[in-house]
Amino acid sequence: MKFIKGLLILGATLLVFIPSLRATPPAVSFSVTPSVVSNTYNGYLTLLITGLTNTETVVVQKYLDANGNGVLDPGEPLWQQFTLTDGTNAQIGGVTNFNVPGDTDTVPGQITALINFQAASAQRISGNYLYVLSSPLNHFLPITISFTVTNFLYPQRITGSVFSNTVPVPYAGVILFTVTTNQDLNSVGGAVANAAGAYNIPAPPGLYALAAFATNGVANIASAAFLPLLPGATISTNLSLQPATETISGKVQVAGKPNLGLPGLLVPVQTKKGLLAVGISDTNGNFNVGVNPNDWKVSVDSAAMAQAGCVGLQNTTVVDTTTNSVSGVPIDLYPATALFYGTVKDSFGNPLPGVVDVQATDTDLNTYQSDGFTDASGNFVVAALGGLGSADPWQVQVASNGSFPNYLFSQPAFDESSGTNIAVGQAIPASMIAIIATNQISGHVQTSTGNAIAGVGVSANTTINGYDFNAYVDTDTNGNYAFTVGNGLWNINVNSQYGNDSLNTILGGGTFQFPASVLIGITNQNGVANFTVEPCDGIQIVTTNLPSGQVGVYYSFFLDGSTCNGQQSWSVSDPLDFPPNLGLSGNGQIQGTPTNTGTYTFTVQLSDNNGNETIRNLTLVINSAGGSLQVATTSLPNGTVGVYYSQVLQFTGGQPPCQWMLSPGSAALPASLTLSTNGLLAGLPATNGTYYFSVRVTDSTKATADQPLALVINNAALQITTTTLTNTTQNAFYSTRLTATGGTAPYTWSLSPGSASPPSGLALATNGILSGTPIGSGTATFIPEVTDATGASAYQILSLTVTPSSLPQAIKLTLAPPAAPGTIQFSFKIAAGVNYSIQSSPDLKTWTDFQTFTFSNSNPTAGEVWTATIPNPAGAQQTFYRVKVGQ
Repeated sequence: MKFIKGLLILGATLLVFIPSLRATPPAVSFSVTPSVVSNTYNGYLTLLITGLTNTETVVVQKYLDANGNGVLDPGEPLWQQFTLTDGTNAQIGGVTNFNVPGDTDTVPGQITALINFQAASAQRISGNYLYVLSSPLNHFLPITISFTVTNFLYPQRITGSVFSNTVPVPYAGVILFTVTTNQDLNSVGGAVANAAGAYNIPAPPGLYALAAFATNGVANIASAAFLPLLPGATISTNLSLQPATETISGKVQVAGKPNLGLPGLLVPVQTKKGLLAVGISDTNGNFNVGVNPNDWKVSVDSAAMAQAGCVGLQNTTVVDTTTNSVSGVPIDLYPATALFYGTVKDSFGNPLPGVVDVQATDTDLNTYQSDGFTDASGNFVVAALGGLGSADPWQVQVASNGSFPNYLFSQPAFDESSGTNIAVGQAIPASMIAIIATNQISGHVQTSTGNAIAGVGVSANTTINGYDFNAYVDTDTNGNYAFTVGNGLWNINVNSQYGNDSLNTILGGGTFQFPASVLIGITNQNGVANFTVEPCDGIQIVTTNLPSGQVGVYYSFFLDGSTCNGQQSWSVSDPLDFPPNLGLSGNGQIQGTPTNTGTYTFTVQLSDNNGNETIRNLTLVINSAGGSLQVATTSLPNGTVGVYYSQVLQFTGGQPPCQWMLSPGSAALPASLTLSTNGLLAGLPATNGTYYFSVRVTDSTKATADQPLALVINNAALQITTTTLTNTTQNAFYSTRLTATGGTAPYTWSLSPGSASPPSGLALATNGILSGTPIGSGTATFIPEVTDATGASAYQILSLTVTPSSLPQAIKLTLAPPAAPGTIQFSFKIAAGVNYSIQSSPDLKTWTDFQTFTFSNSNPTAGEVWTATIPNPAGAQQTFYRVKVGQ
């Protein structure tokens, strides 16, 4: 099981830092916007602090309000802590590390700090929280404000209770994990149990596991049941905690400076057997975790470390509690001195629907590691340590955490050359793209006698549109492997030389022949690449015959050989008998454009660079120029809408040079594709379909040859490209069109089954236009869904914030039949949390309140229609009525 990221602890007994108070505080204000969010919210939280002395430093602490009473009670756990300084943020090399909260405005005496809400799953646990703002120098009284994370109201849910020795655990934490295809667990959120230990977690359909956490409780992740949550279903399952009998305590600190503790950081501890407990560092950086007798790996949560702007160690600390508790355990973190930054987007330039974990590591000494997390726009920053030198370069890649099973991520170009050196104070761009990866390359690795080779590494790599993509897995106990890949030409290799999962380590160096790589083209289908590892028969040249060439036509052929160490160096022993204008590269490629006809017999030599070599006589026939000109390309690989297409047409015979064009009378090429005179058919396909056309090649003698061709352009996967919505204002008309790509037009839009509604007053039309006049305020999270002409669908979680308006809302009053004699009735639409006043006037000049009321969120009629009944006794004087909203 891989290490589980993004965990938390609840109910931990921690010291609560409450600064001493001054009698005359400055006029300081503190707010968080939005103050209530769903656990699916994908934007920033904005902390606004005003009334400060210029360049003043403040401390922000976040606590779990476990019992939800709005008061910071003793023992309620610290959740986060960080320091903010007016006018300062974490910037290196001109790039701001937005993982670290800092001041983003330039207003003296004011701090605007942004927190990437989705960057840490621990911060998305539904529950009540308290932000506490304080001054280290006691310049003002501490200010406490509330913050709430709600569960998105999916129609399916998991419920149950948390027990320890059959006793309910009040206010325990429950963590929800998704289960990947290789049964790794990824934390995606959770909830806080109530006073009776009961929990309730709505979630999208999927495969999940759960674990509970509390003070002095140990969870057994290995025994967690995998729960398939189907649409509309409710699963009930109880969770248990093992009572802790030992403790691990220590300090999270700046490396080499034990007096500089780092507060508010999650400290998960884990055993190989799947036991898990979590602590959190207090205001001085100290932590204390309840455990059982075992060997425990102790580390700091990657998201918490990113917020601290630090780099950690790849190798975690191991603590043995088999005999007793252990104290004084140091966890050293290293403040960043350099940065990598960029974007992670799909091949259409859109951010992915979720947070991408980008990881940086030093590659030679394998000492340091750090993580950064994308925001809603796909931007990321990841910390590094500069000045390690070229002997210990850095690499950057998307962490393999199973969160995006249908995507494959590229790597920065410098990763292909074993990484890059980075200097102190430097920021290096490292953008990546993600391609849809829904096909598979699979196979097996075995010996020539049919025995499976287990645990050997198999790699796949390709280059698409200038971006490098790689995949790597080890074979299972039966010697089988499988990759998830996208469309492209993939080079598959078995790790023969390096590491514990190499053939050298498993079979022994010099005992086998290095298997040759296999090229597999993937175009919306699966592929198979099997490898048979032959015993070493010494060095040998496998190629016995060469294809013939033609004067004036470029020639290229790779010689095939095998050695026992995989090192191959080719050369020609008698170059005078080699065809003129051709050459043999050290990698075994014969290439060039022949200038003379003839039959050439020569000797090639293969060396393994260890003193072993062999030779073989080969014959190459070069034919004269001319012959019947023909188009050699008779079929084309499929293309995909929005994915760059490139194919070079081939010909045989004729007298070069040759030029290409569409045949006279041919149909047009697919939109956005062009055919160059050198035979390159390339471009970015814009529409799907099957296109028929004919190409013509003309040689230097004006001879021509035509060939009809068919090119199939497949649709890209259907997806919604609108990922964020611009805030709007209460009572102001709002309209925006949601957009999608891929699939087959036309599109039909609707709310996904089980989705909450958009803000009251807005509606989503089938053409994708979200419009109306919002009559309430706050943030609403909902799920639009798009369906194409084939029935394929895609959804996107969106949030729209409606800010309050100072202007009254115009509403429509509808007269209704009187409910009783002597009354009049009228109705109008209402919204939750809005003030309404029914006023009366005898002359349309002087108005007085007749009835004033506000509808709460719990009122069953909120957001519907309200009918007002007004007395109208016989003989009464003329009276006018009106309704005022928002005042």
